[in-house]
Amino acid sequence: MKKVAGIIAAVVLLLVGGVWWSNQLEEKAIADIPEDELVSRAGVHWHPTLSIYINGEKQDIPANIGVGPQYSSSPLFDPTMGMTGVHTHDSEGTLHWELANGPVLKDDARLGVFFEVWDKEFDSEQIFEYTNGPDGTVTMTVNGEENMEFENYIVKDGDIIEIRYE
Repeated sequence: MKKVAGIIAAVVLLLVGGVWWSNQLEEKAIADIPEDELVSRAGVHWHPTLSIYINGEKQDIPANIGVGPQYSSSPLFDPTMGMTGVHTHDSEGTLHWELANGPVLKDDARLGVFFEVWDKEFDSEQIFEYTNGPDGTVTMTVNGEENMEFENYIVKDGDIIEIRYE
């Protein structure tokens, strides 16, 4: 009986030690991320708003972009939430940046991430199927100020983002 108790104690000790070691490695990996690549070490829960106009006509941004198992192949998909960390819930243009676990890199907070989840084209040359040319040009403002970062813009909580093609 003592032998069984000793084996159980050894297994428990190994499991606890393994969990502790794993946590130490994860904390070191987080600590090793350069500050200029980080937005947050502890996740974000942001709600910027997005409006898109094509030739003066406001475009719908559908509800539930990023929500559901059809998005499970996305690197941002969280199976416990059943959605990606960047998503919509309604068609009002509110984007939800809910990346709760661990560090959030600038690359995770780019406006282009939302368009990648949505599977729509967006950059300085194109919005949806509309490309810069004689029929119009893509422009973007953030909080009323012209912004030339387009898909690389690092979104912030409360931002009011407007994209136009005119």
